[in-house]
Amino acid sequence: MTVDFWPLSYAFTVPLYLALLATFLIGFVAGGVICWLSQRRWRRRARAGERRVAALERETASRPSAPAGTRALPPAGEQRRIA
Repeated sequence: MTVDFWPLSYAFTVPLYLALLATFLIGFVAGGVICWLSQRRWRRRARAGERRVAALERETASRPSAPAGTRALPPAGEQRRIA
């Protein structure tokens, strides 16, 4: 099969299977790049969320512990018995 790059004067002969594999590879890479670029918004939102969580954890760690005589909430998922 002769591959010709029309506006340029380059032309060469390659086996058909090689031309098909090259076409699939170029399409695969182009699709991956397009997909990665389209996810930019979600990656930005995730980084902002990580920064917010880190800031809240620093703020929580810098606060003093609860005053004596106050009751803490039960751990998440544990049922509270009311007697």
